[in-house]
Amino acid sequence: MKIYASVLSCVESNSTKTCPLQVINKLKKVIHQINGIHIDLMDGQYVPGNGVSHEIALKIRENIDLPMQIHAMVNNVDNYINIINQIRPEVLFIHANTWFNIKKIYTNLKYNNIKLGIVWNDDWKNLENFNDLNLEWIKMILFMTVKPGKSGQNLIQKRLPAIASISSKYLDIECWIDGGIKQSMLTSLSLLSNNIHGFVIGSGLFE
Repeated sequence: MKIYASVLSCVESNSTKTCPLQVINKLKKVIHQINGIHIDLMDGQYVPGNGVSHEIALKIRENIDLPMQIHAMVNNVDNYINIINQIRPEVLFIHANTWFNIKKIYTNLKYNNIKLGIVWNDDWKNLENFNDLNLEWIKMILFMTVKPGKSGQNLIQKRLPAIASISSKYLDIECWIDGGIKQSMLTSLSLLSNNIHGFVIGSGLFE
């Protein structure tokens, strides 16, 4: 069971005003409790807010030697591939139908040793429903237990049965849970299925 720290909980509402050094110092305080870093990349249109700037993400990459994930909350992922390649995450999580050419995205990511993951926001039941998405491309699923884009929300309990069902169906795809998670919840959430590999924790880690 792995824990990745959500950097969104370390930045101000306007991330351009956040000092990268402050973020890095906050992460270093919990460095022994985490296995990696989770970056929410946002365009301010797909969901409100600015998320974590790529400048902060790059500073984290330079100063903290831990694996990194990127959760892209943008209308067109294709426009962000160059930035993502600069940050060099282990996986890029994207939302359904936020791509123009998913095959080109996958090929680019694979060339740069970045896995492709998809986000579940209570908005789909079967990956097979996406006609342009090759199931073999998807290596990870990020299950959202809050509404994406805002830190400090409470976990939406009614989503858990669907998470248990879907994660048990796609056993070849590594499943993660993100949103409203406190460390006291980890044991019960890990029992949802044998395919829950990790958790993204924000305010529940830094509070």
